[in-house]
Formats: sequence, structure tokens, C-alpha cells
Amino acid sequence: MNKSFFIAFCIVILIGGLIFLKKNNLEPINDWENQSIFHLNREPPRAHFYFYESERYAQVNDPKKSKYFISLNGKWRFNFSKNPFERPLNFHQTDFDDSKWPLINVPGHWELQGWSAPVYLDEEYLFPANPPNVSVERNEVGSYRKHFSILCFGGDAMFSLDFLELVHHSIYG
Repeated sequence: MNKSFFIAFCIVILIGGLIFLKKNNLEPINDWENQSIFHLNREPPRAHFYFYESERYAQVNDPKKSKYFISLNGKWRFNFSKNPFERPLNFHQTDFDDSKWPLINVPGHWELQGWSAPVYLDEEYLFPANPPNVSVERNEVGSYRKHFSILCFGGDAMFSLDFLELVHHSIYG
């Protein structure tokens, strides 16, 4: 008897919850509008150091001379979307075909490379502010892809990607 009552109670709660969600038209919140999300897929903060193969190279303090440093500056595949809902969702997967995407210079501003137009505002928005909702008008998204190889220097080697040129931009993915 208690088991039947418990199951019936759970079903009523479930149905009530579904009716409440449907009645209030609550839809999933986009990550970029969810005020409880501060960052995604991020490593814990740490001191900023480069690795060198010898003490001599470390004293020179030029990461570009180390065999452990790879610059990813150059030509990248690029896709421009007018808003977040038009962006390619699975472009981070290794089998994604980006062969028809044009090339863009990185680092660089896509606005200065023929995509969209620069906006210079210091006190106003392009659209009415409505936090936490983000307007889809003039909320452009750039998706970048670059293929590169990493040399293996040992079984316990660790790698870290540092997007130092992008510290003032949002990286999502």
C-alpha cells in the first residue's frame, strides 16, 4: 500500500512540474544568458610561465626560441554568423568539414577583414539593454578552426593552449 501511494505521489509531482513549466513557458536558458555561469571548459587559474628545454633557454626568456612553443598565428578557417543561433554547433569536432570556410588572419579583427563593420561605443548599446537576455540583433559570432600538430616530447608531456591575444574576447565552446 505504501509503495503504491509513493509511486502515485511521484507521478502527481512529475505531472504538476510539467504543467507548471508548460504554463509558465519556461524554456532552457542559453549559457550566455545564464547568470549562474561564470565560465565553461576552463582550466583552473595558474601562474603564467613558459616551458623551456634548458636553463639557458629560460634565461634568454624568449618562448619563440623554445622547441616547446608553437605560434598559432596565421591563416585560420573562419565562419561568420549573424547571431548565436546561426553558428555551426559542432564545428569543434575533428570530423567537421571546414573546407568551404574562407581563411582569415589571426590575430586580427574580423570587422577589419571584411566581415561586418566596427562599432565604437563607450556609453550605449547597439540595442536596448535587457539583462540577462541578449539580443540576437547585431550579436555576431565568429567560429575559427586551425589544424596543427604537436610533437611528443615524452610519455608524461602536458600541453596547454594559451589564447593570450584573445583575453578581451569571449571564447565559447
